[in-house]
Amino acid sequence: MKVGLVYDPDYLLTGETEERSHVYECKVRMRRAIESALCANGHHVVLIAADDEIIGRLREARIDVVFNVSSGISGPSRQSYVPAILERLSIPYTGSGVLSLTVGLDKPTAKKLFVYAGIPTPNFQLFCHENDELESQLRFPLLIKPSREGSSLGITAESLAYTEAELREAVKKIILHYRQPALVEEFLEGREFTVGILGNKKPIILPIREIGLPNLSTGYKAFRTFKSKIENQYLGEDVCPAPLPWNQAEAVRSVALAAYRAINCCDFARVDIRLDAREVPHVLEINTLPELDPTSGSFVPMAVAGGFTYEALIETILQCACERYDLGADRMCEAE
Repeated sequence: MKVGLVYDPDYLLTGETEERSHVYECKVRMRRAIESALCANGHHVVLIAADDEIIGRLREARIDVVFNVSSGISGPSRQSYVPAILERLSIPYTGSGVLSLTVGLDKPTAKKLFVYAGIPTPNFQLFCHENDELESQLRFPLLIKPSREGSSLGITAESLAYTEAELREAVKKIILHYRQPALVEEFLEGREFTVGILGNKKPIILPIREIGLPNLSTGYKAFRTFKSKIENQYLGEDVCPAPLPWNQAEAVRSVALAAYRAINCCDFARVDIRLDAREVPHVLEINTLPELDPTSGSFVPMAVAGGFTYEALIETILQCACERYDLGADRMCEAE
């Protein structure tokens, strides 16, 4: 097939901050790996930057399908910009649609849908101003993070508040630095997992990955921050498959799949989960456009643990999209 690999242009990603540099390196590495995998699978790949000229390039390329890895640059709906353009041009593409990507990125909206669907998620409140009144039902400690960021951006050692003064200071920093509301949610101190899902009508749930939490003796707290992620020598080891008894693993898989369906995800996504004091799994958030960098992130290692090579994973995602659009795909992405 002639596949358009749509990506965020390098010049829009580069920057002087540690966060932007890290994101840039991961995205460039991921783009190159996906291009190589698509070529190895026999496809003709056309690289298309998601810049101001994207519409003209898409029309000229005359591609069969887009493999979309563009997460956008700014704005509350940035992940949906490319899919919206592709839908306007009637071009098939991989991954979730416009609405699902927007909702998945907006954590408070996603959590409202989880609550509506009866999916356990930590109690939360959205702070648009640092002086908003704290709702009485919330219990400390509280974790404060940006409402529309991923990869632990905006989460620091000071993000966990035990007092209202600490809460106000953390909320203020989020609103000033990220120019978006702060999500405040009750902190669950149990084990943390992430679950990868592939497919549509009969999704494949990949082996559960347990997130190794930071070693407290290093000065980190019992959750991952952006800094602790990039300084991974300080982290406990991730384990996949996670050592869980069958019934608990089933409970984790069940809430992950419920979240996937509640957001109406397509082709693939990743769900982050924590256990509460009673070991009940709660959905923290859903990543509707998970990272596919073969050397970092969680999705690819889960796929490998599930028996996929990197090339097979990329081909499966592509064929899932082809089946949705009835493009005559010759492989099945759903479990038999």
